[in-house]
Amino acid sequence: MLDKIIIIDYTEGSGGEYFSNFITSHFVNKILEDNMQESSDWSQKYFNSLSLITPKWDLHFEFYLNKFLELCEQNHIKNISIPYHLYKSPKLGEQFQKIAHIVRFIKINDIGYEQQTAFDFLRKIYLKNISNQEFRKIKFRINDFSKEQKLIVIEQLKHNNLYWLDIDLIVKNISINSDSRQQLVNKILNTRIIPPSLDIEISYEDFFIKFENTTDKYYALCKNLDISPRSDLLDNLIVRNRKNTSELDQYIKNFPMIINQL
Repeated sequence: MLDKIIIIDYTEGSGGEYFSNFITSHFVNKILEDNMQESSDWSQKYFNSLSLITPKWDLHFEFYLNKFLELCEQNHIKNISIPYHLYKSPKLGEQFQKIAHIVRFIKINDIGYEQQTAFDFLRKIYLKNISNQEFRKIKFRINDFSKEQKLIVIEQLKHNNLYWLDIDLIVKNISINSDSRQQLVNKILNTRIIPPSLDIEISYEDFFIKFENTTDKYYALCKNLDISPRSDLLDNLIVRNRKNTSELDQYIKNFPMIINQL
């Protein structure tokens, strides 16, 4: 059994992977990674990645939960935080009690910043062009594709015209073109999802956008989680998220041009 697991309950683009890595860094002596898209940390990808490729995920969840516990034991992990899109299967949250003595949930509330988090998801993942070198990142998604679907992926990749959102279009057997891409983008920008957990709630604004209250909110969070605060990690979080906000603002300004190039 794990001593403690902290699940970051979030929607796409609201920083759940980074914040999970931030919390985990309080338990282990590791470098706090800035770019989670480039991270090779299996624990921070485990649940969300498997949920994308596992049919009837709810039915298989306990198997993968136990496998996660085995991997933690093999790596001598007793305390950990993980990001998980709990909104997809809210009832599964209760099952984490089977692998840890203490289970906590942190919901990232992005109310008022839904557009920004949606744009950040588009910027970092959904509308990012996939190169040959980066193809390994999506290979797990196409293992169960038909021969015809795999050929479409290869053709798009050959012409340097493959995006993550194209994988979702291919899954749905929708032709890849400018109109279908833009329709999917508009759906992302206009979908509103509220993370379901009811334990701890933090504001996206306090930790990712404005930093006047971040220190106080951070120390209150540490007290609630019964973890020791680390000023070095807090400093890294603020520097990273200031930079992220600046880059996101620039992306939003350029978005009309970006969307027209699809």
